[in-house]
Amino acid sequence: MHLRTGGIHQLTLDADAVILTPSVFVDWALFCAGEPPGAPAPRTPLIVYPAGQIDCRPAARDHPLIGATRLKLLAELSQPRSTTELARRLYLSPATVSYHLQLLHRAGLVTRTRRSRQVLYQGLGTAAPGPG
Repeated sequence: MHLRTGGIHQLTLDADAVILTPSVFVDWALFCAGEPPGAPAPRTPLIVYPAGQIDCRPAARDHPLIGATRLKLLAELSQPRSTTELARRLYLSPATVSYHLQLLHRAGLVTRTRRSRQVLYQGLGTAAPGPG
């Protein structure tokens, strides 16, 4: 946790658990919901800390498998898309798109989901396709 240096506060907890909560609204770790010793119904202590990078994988643009075509494909995959739709949007053949998507999928940079007769691809870190 990223703690403020030179802090004067020190706290010792006697608890069976602690809730750790990431937040984009704090720059430093904060302690919340502390109870004095002997409280009748003590709440579980809560520590709110700055949220870090969601995905610990290297950024797609820094991945060794990424070239111009694959970078364009990843940019189009903020929502689920089929091979045919990607080929049409990027002016590529469906075979070319399929080849690059297979490599991106094997590298763990995209997910794929079957919906009826279509396979939809989506970049990681984006919402999963809904039913339909």
